Amino acid sequence: MEEYYSKVRKILRIILVLNLIVTAVKIFYGFQTNILSIITAGYDSLYDGVANLVSIFAIIITSRPPNEQQRCRYFKVETLPHVCRCNSPIICFT
Repeated sequence: MEEYYSKVRKILRIILVLNLIVTAVKIFYGFQTNILSIITAGYDSLYDGVANLVSIFAIIITSRPPNEQQRCRYFKVETLPHVCRCNSPIICFT
């Protein structure tokens, strides 16, 4: 099971780095050309990166072994990135 979580963390880190590169390029190019839609797409990609960070945090928590308080492991934490991803449009538009 630890090998599975290790692979997931590695993939999420790679995706995070690629996402941050795309975000930086979109925001930089958007400001250089003064095109609002590209700037907005850059900030949308930034929120994807935040959701990815929350996913990495959730994988770290759920990969912990069970203890006396959490006998069923920490699987309830896996809903945290989904809540973050669903609420990001609400945060963006308020």
